[in-house]
Amino acid sequence: MMRTFQLRRIEDVSGASGIGVVAHGVDFGEYVVLYWIPQMTRLGVAGLGIYRSIRDLEAIHGHGGKTVIEWLT
Repeated sequence: MMRTFQLRRIEDVSGASGIGVVAHGVDFGEYVVLYWIPQMTRLGVAGLGIYRSIRDLEAIHGHGGKTVIEWLT
């Protein structure tokens, strides 16, 4: 089952994407795709990331709970 989410930064640890909703994503079950909102990035460019699981995405971008996944569907 496909589910959509947004990535909300509570604290910008890396200084690259600011705080608030910084990315949108889709969990396809087998893979997760993340779209970085260009207006929220330091350089103003969009980006895509593909991950094997939502756990992998959280391990890389979660920053110990300083970035959270908010499920939309």
